[in-house]
Amino acid sequence: MPRPSRAFWVFAVLTVVSLLQCQAVRSREEDPDVKARRAAAANARVERAHARRRDPNFSNVTASVFDWQARFLANQGDNTTALTPAKNKTGTWWKGFFSRDSADRGTTAIVNGECELTKKFQPAKDYLVIVAVGDTGNPLTWLNHAKWANFDLVAVYFGDNAYFDCPQCKKVYHGKAQKFRLFYSLHQMPEWKNLTAQYKAVMTADDDLVMSTCEINRAFEIFEENNLLMGQISLCETQESFSYWRLMYQQPDKVLRYVSFVEIMAPIFTMRDGFYDEFIVPTLYDAYTGWGLDFVWPFLLKYPKNRIAVIDEVCMVHPSKKLSGQSIYSSGAPYDQRVEEARREAQFGYTRAAVRRLGYPFYAVQEFGALERQAGGNALDRMDVFIRARLGRWFPLLLGAQTFAIAVGLLLVAIRLIRRRVKGKRV
Repeated sequence: MPRPSRAFWVFAVLTVVSLLQCQAVRSREEDPDVKARRAAAANARVERAHARRRDPNFSNVTASVFDWQARFLANQGDNTTALTPAKNKTGTWWKGFFSRDSADRGTTAIVNGECELTKKFQPAKDYLVIVAVGDTGNPLTWLNHAKWANFDLVAVYFGDNAYFDCPQCKKVYHGKAQKFRLFYSLHQMPEWKNLTAQYKAVMTADDDLVMSTCEINRAFEIFEENNLLMGQISLCETQESFSYWRLMYQQPDKVLRYVSFVEIMAPIFTMRDGFYDEFIVPTLYDAYTGWGLDFVWPFLLKYPKNRIAVIDEVCMVHPSKKLSGQSIYSSGAPYDQRVEEARREAQFGYTRAAVRRLGYPFYAVQEFGALERQAGGNALDRMDVFIRARLGRWFPLLLGAQTFAIAVGLLLVAIRLIRRRVKGKRV
């Protein structure tokens, strides 16, 4: 009996491989999660068309997003910078001597890896934190040193206590809805523009996060110093701190890492150039839990390489649902989180093909680069850093006064020695 030819074996192998691929595709088609996701995407496309017909504001709010996107991309050029340039931190020290910018004046210092408040002055409230508060949340721990905070706290309460109050908050609002429905309603209030006119950046936070005044202060300072559009505080490496994405956990040897994604739990947004009011807020128009928005935002910006970052110099704890006991993401939305995610993706054209054209996977969670933290040095070096931070804008003045005093002292000693020598010659 003749042996099968080489062509036969090649054909047989290709046939087996094709059968296995068909079986894999069939298994994926039968996967309930895949079916649910595709059905949600199809429903989202239909609902999007219906929404345009019955709600004239739908097209208006999305038009605002795409208008801002077009301006950003037109000014971006090399995909690294756009719109307002970064603040120049170099140059003659006296030019910023009387600056009222809290980021320049430094409200914090990192000493031996720990965040410490310098407490050299009461900082200006240049930043804003908005939090959706339930009955189990306690964001007042974020104001454990309220006097030294460089941010104001605005609470939107969705719990059942009609007498809820937050004495240390700038404002307290009451409402019954999901996180981003509450936030969008807040942004539509007539007083919103006046309320936020003074702020440079805003954080929209969940109420179960564990962080301190110092950590929030430092995060805002790093955010502003590095001209970011979006960012978040990294997650502490503890058993209680949870994230789906390994990239979000702190890397202590870094100041920050430039990334393609920040989570929905506590993103920080710049308020310069209308980014927050004209680009971010309109995307909340029909959002409930916000699922999908954290992927859509960087996608619409075409994944800028140094404008989105995880801030590693400080970290926060994000308790799991089991530990926190309550979640703003699981209360009363008209559809579940994955359906909402599919709706957002369909609404803003976030498809596999569109993301692939930009050179990224569908869930683009990547690191582009990092700012390394400087070596700690010896104890004297660390103390010098802390003293500089404590004295802030007065450090050059004190240094100049000390230098002048030393020079005067040396001059007086020299004069005294000369007088003694002249007197000795006379004798």
